[in-house]
Amino acid sequence: MQAPASTTPPASSSQSPPASVSAAPPSAQDKAWMTTAKQAGLTEIEAGKLAQQQGSDNEIRQLGQMLVKDHTLADKKLSDAAKGLNVELPTKPSDKQVAEGRELRKTSGRLFDRDFVAAMTKGHQEAIAAAEKEQAQGYSPPVKALAQEMLPTLKRHLAMFQQADGN
Repeated sequence: MQAPASTTPPASSSQSPPASVSAAPPSAQDKAWMTTAKQAGLTEIEAGKLAQQQGSDNEIRQLGQMLVKDHTLADKKLSDAAKGLNVELPTKPSDKQVAEGRELRKTSGRLFDRDFVAAMTKGHQEAIAAAEKEQAQGYSPPVKALAQEMLPTLKRHLAMFQQADGN
């Protein structure tokens, strides 16, 4: 089930292989990105729901709604890809992400808005870096394609959070 970490892509990896080859086992890098993306997505869905409840202004509540919608769709695509590749993904965010969410829940009003925007800005910067790393170092064409597909949405989210933060 697990591909060795030393698996290297063939020299012609820039072209998509036939469908039968695209089901080849993903590399350790592919699995690591899928795990990271899954946990980040779950975190952002929960943060988005929280923003809809605790956001002090309409912009924050709308950003929360956008996160829930976009990351739920991305989560489904990621889960479907993982199932097709026989990759088991986590069902909850990391312990660190859970603790950060717990801290965010303790805030309200403008303090919540500020902390939410800061957390989502940082989270999206990390998600973009991880997706770009997957594109550069990944092996599995379907996983790399999924990372590429997610990048524009992640970048759009980041720009919106930076704008909300006044950057």
